Amino acid sequence: MLPHFSHYLHSNQAPSEREAREIKALRVNPSEEISVIDVEIERIESVLDSLKQKRANIQKSIDDCNTILAPVRSLSTDVLGVIFTYCLATHRNPIMDSSEAPILLTQICRDWRSIALSTPRLWTRIYIPLLQSVKEYQFETLPSIQNKGCRLDAGYEEMQRWLRLSGACPLSITMVPNGGPVSHQPLLDAIVQSSRRWQQFELGYLPPDSDVSKRILDLSADDLCMLREVRLHSTANQETDDDLELWHQSGILTAQSLRGISIGDMRPIGVFPTGIPPNWKNLNHLFIHSLVVLQLANQMLSYCCNLVTCLLSIDWDTGVAANVSITASSFLLPHLKFLSLQGDPTSCSQLFGNIEAPSLRTLDCRGDFPSGNTGSGLFDFLQKIDSLETLVMDYHNLTGDNILRCCTLAPSLTHLVLGQSPKHQYSRSFALHHPHPEQVKLMTALYKVKHHYSSDSAPTVPFPSLEVFEAYGIPSVTDAILLEFIMARIDAARSNDAVSNLRKVLIQFSRPRQTDIIPEALACAEAAGVGLQVELTYDTGNELEKAWSPSSGLSLVDDTSWTYPLYDF
Repeated sequence: MLPHFSHYLHSNQAPSEREAREIKALRVNPSEEISVIDVEIERIESVLDSLKQKRANIQKSIDDCNTILAPVRSLSTDVLGVIFTYCLATHRNPIMDSSEAPILLTQICRDWRSIALSTPRLWTRIYIPLLQSVKEYQFETLPSIQNKGCRLDAGYEEMQRWLRLSGACPLSITMVPNGGPVSHQPLLDAIVQSSRRWQQFELGYLPPDSDVSKRILDLSADDLCMLREVRLHSTANQETDDDLELWHQSGILTAQSLRGISIGDMRPIGVFPTGIPPNWKNLNHLFIHSLVVLQLANQMLSYCCNLVTCLLSIDWDTGVAANVSITASSFLLPHLKFLSLQGDPTSCSQLFGNIEAPSLRTLDCRGDFPSGNTGSGLFDFLQKIDSLETLVMDYHNLTGDNILRCCTLAPSLTHLVLGQSPKHQYSRSFALHHPHPEQVKLMTALYKVKHHYSSDSAPTVPFPSLEVFEAYGIPSVTDAILLEFIMARIDAARSNDAVSNLRKVLIQFSRPRQTDIIPEALACAEAAGVGLQVELTYDTGNELEKAWSPSSGLSLVDDTSWTYPLYDF
């Protein structure tokens, strides 16, 4: 393009006829050159395509050789069987579906199918939804009902096959009724017939008068000779005293090999009419989410001396409310590593006073109902523990000053949790409250740390070993205060070897964000050479937006356990 024609490129002006002829003449030679170049490109592309095809053929032969030489081919049947067992779901028992192991493993190839079907350990865990059978004759002709009957029969046959493949191995079974109390009887019969192989048994939500309940209650301790862990969940406030006594005397709670019990949201438990089952003395894990009166809680803890993990919800309407005091002497729980007492704080305080737990690592002392209790029993309990690592507190029942008092009583603490994560809430026992106003005092005191130590005095920094700090549902602590706390903690650790580095801060505010403090906090940590993780979430206040969020309800998916969500046994 000649320079005197370039101005046409920046406007919509048309050239004159003479200029148009000159411009057309300018196109001739370039067009011929492009034609020559196109021919050369076509030739080179043909050569390139040929080379690509040749390479692909060579690569295919290499891939075929690699396939034949794949290490998985040299694995023995036993090793593959062990690997297959690690493909099973870990957060629940496997379902009878081709989309996941173990059934999925039978659809890969003939050899894998043979290995999967001949590995009994692969079929020892199963999740069984108990669908409702339809008995009303007026509905039996509906296509949907007929299809449901076919699905029930197919599920029964698949479950029978599953149990056969498990051989004589101990079983882990989860049964969750779905659609009503009446279940498919042949399916229920097959499950009950395998009771002597039950090692872990989990029974979902169902009415106390259902066929499933009756069949389970009919099982004796001899019928459950291998049972080590049982998890029960039922409807609240529908069982009668007679129903509860049937459960207390049933083999499901009196099996001699039983080591773990989790009881869900049943009616409040006031007493075992015939006494605590003798086999409970051997329990290692006890989780009772139903409300337990103070006297019974004391009896259970004093009797179950081999507990390793324990959660009790203490009733606030009886016990202390009825002027019932505990006069029993202290009892020793030498193996206890996790303890959670919830419910009435005054009752919990009395119970703390009787417990000796020298090996305790995790303490959850939340309470559901705010009160003016000073928590003296808790303080006395903390003074007797030298190795506490994790403390979960409900700051509604303790003032900021009292929480700070715990700082001096638990210097070994590495993980502090204030409040309850919403995804870990359980029924009313884990109800989320708004924090006490004195939460501000706590955070203020936490960030006003002192860096000076004397040779003859204890550290003045709260929780000198703290590495993980969590808090949930906080409305009144500002972002600025939290940032000051983080930076002061980093400075304290940098200036004194007796203070641990803060590794993780996880805070959930029940208010909108005021300012983004994460970049400044991370910059401060990086300057100090500390690997810090900061996760902050805020409440936008838009409930409708939350309800329609794509992630709504994800935390509840596949959650079929009623044990403590942070310390499952």
